[in-house]
Amino acid sequence: VPFIGAAGPVPPSMNEPIWQKMQLDQMSRKDRTIREAQRRLQQARLPPRMERYKQTEGIRKSLEIEKVRQEAEVNFTYQPKITEPKHKEDFDMLHHRFEQAKQRARQQIQGTSPKPFRLLCAQMKEESKQAKEEMVLRDIRRDEIVLPERRWPYLATRAPVPPSQPPPPSNPMQYGMTLSAELRRAHTEEEALRRRQRDDRLKREELERQAKMAAATREVATALGRADPRVVRLREEERQRQARHEQKENERTKSEEFAKTLARIKEKVASRPKLFQQVGVDTEIERAKEAAQIKFEDALKANGLSDLLSAP
Repeated sequence: VPFIGAAGPVPPSMNEPIWQKMQLDQMSRKDRTIREAQRRLQQARLPPRMERYKQTEGIRKSLEIEKVRQEAEVNFTYQPKITEPKHKEDFDMLHHRFEQAKQRARQQIQGTSPKPFRLLCAQMKEESKQAKEEMVLRDIRRDEIVLPERRWPYLATRAPVPPSQPPPPSNPMQYGMTLSAELRRAHTEEEALRRRQRDDRLKREELERQAKMAAATREVATALGRADPRVVRLREEERQRQARHEQKENERTKSEEFAKTLARIKEKVASRPKLFQQVGVDTEIERAKEAAQIKFEDALKANGLSDLLSAP
């Protein structure tokens, strides 16, 4: 059921033109601001000196403008004296004649047919470059021979100077031998001879010692029953060959054993059931064990031996 009742009176504030009042207040404020700015501008004054400068500057500019206006309004009465030609030329006719002459000259020219050609700029540049390099190298070689040497402390040409023997003395001096010099030379020669003899003797003794040691070694080897060195070398080679053969046999045996082991593993893997089959087999075994356990317990209970089930 809708509510039916008397409405209250409308408040007076709802009928007041608030927006219009705000607009009027804003317009009046703007007018007051403009009037205040004009009043302040009228009251504002420049300093006396600046005020005088402003007035004089305004007067000067107005005078200049007036002067320019007067100069622009002056009536120029000068008229140059122009002599009229007696015969007026027909420039259109002259231009027409020029065009005809140009056309006739153009028709008389025989055109040329272009022919293909090959530019040799790159080859010419390369030849020019090689010629310049050769010229520079030739100048360098010539300068090395002709130009003087500028380095300190001498000044000479740069040409290669072949070595030359010193000139023989004009008056060679003859040196004589004294007794002390002869004795010294004889003593030196004697010492050198003794040194050579001693070295030769030591060398012979060393060779004899080595020969004796070799003979003694052979005698000892013969006494101990040792064979000839060649036989020993052959035996050593045979032993090494036998060792290599045994190593190969061991490797072959290991390979065969590994192959057999791998074959057995593969055979076992092949004989085993699949994973899902193995799971099924395991499940069946567990079920069989549980059934046997249940059957065993039932048999004990039937015979009155259920106490054994609770025994530890």
